[in-house]
Amino acid sequence: MILQLDAWIFWLALLAIFLIAEAATVNLTTIWFAAGSLVALILDLSGQTVALQVTSMIVVSTLLLALFLIVIRPHMNLAKGSRTPTNADRLIGQEALVIEPIDPIQGTGQIRSLGQTWSASSHNQQPIAADTRVVIVEIRGVKAIVTAKEANHD
Repeated sequence: MILQLDAWIFWLALLAIFLIAEAATVNLTTIWFAAGSLVALILDLSGQTVALQVTSMIVVSTLLLALFLIVIRPHMNLAKGSRTPTNADRLIGQEALVIEPIDPIQGTGQIRSLGQTWSASSHNQQPIAADTRVVIVEIRGVKAIVTAKEANHD
């Protein structure tokens, strides 16, 4: 008995709790403990002592977690910090066409790049005429910050 429950009920409840928590987080946070609980449940059903069940649960959970952290996780793309460019990130450095004159004083102007229309402002706070080719240097919120292409000889 564990906490006034039959051991198999305790391990089954613990297994269910860990699996529900894992399903809610989907980040491989409690699956190791679910596996340890399953081993302890199997040991209880085969008649082993509570001490062996608890020890096995701890050892199995620890070993699986260590295996994941040391061997598997370093080879996963997420662990390397790779980043997929978002819609806005893809635009930086792209050429665009001014479709509405950019006037920094009035705060107006639009560009088209990669099939998308964006509000725009000039990087150097100078007006840019319609039909001018520009390069997107930054995205600030929903506004593209651009510089005239011929002025972009850095």
